[in-house]
Amino acid sequence: MKRPLLLWFGLVAATLPSAAPAGTPETFAPRLHVAAGVSLDRSALSADAGVRWAPLAHLALGVDLEFNPWIDLLSGPFAPGVLSLVGSGIYRWTQVEGVELRTTVHLGTSLLLFSAVGAPMGSVGAYLGLGALSAAVRVAPSTWLEFKPDMVVPVPQLRGTPFAYRQYRLMVGLEWGP
Repeated sequence: MKRPLLLWFGLVAATLPSAAPAGTPETFAPRLHVAAGVSLDRSALSADAGVRWAPLAHLALGVDLEFNPWIDLLSGPFAPGVLSLVGSGIYRWTQVEGVELRTTVHLGTSLLLFSAVGAPMGSVGAYLGLGALSAAVRVAPSTWLEFKPDMVVPVPQLRGTPFAYRQYRLMVGLEWGP
């Protein structure tokens, strides 16, 4: 069982470019990341902050803390929503003249910040997300402005009937560092 898995990882590593494209962060150099977003289909806001590392030329890993309040557009009140700790894998497809195209996968945990029917405040569950294609534009030598449409699903209640809040949202973020 271990040999096929090691062979698969070896083949994947061999196909990745060995040198970083011009302008990408140095390997293992930490970069700070902040972002804000809005979801209109299931009304919500989002604010997150975190750190990114680039262990390979086209792969970055990140950890973010995200606050995601929910809004009821019909009656107007805000609900505190969830607080999520999220790990991200970011694949950089290409970089052309200061524009990067990226795909992001998110996996983490979410904490419910209010009581809902069948889901008590303090419930802890999963967080899943996918940014199929985003663009990051270099605005300064060590600063990127990112535009990322995301589909995320915090699922803070996993017992009994799962409580999930799927969101299609647009995130705008800044990333800076060496």
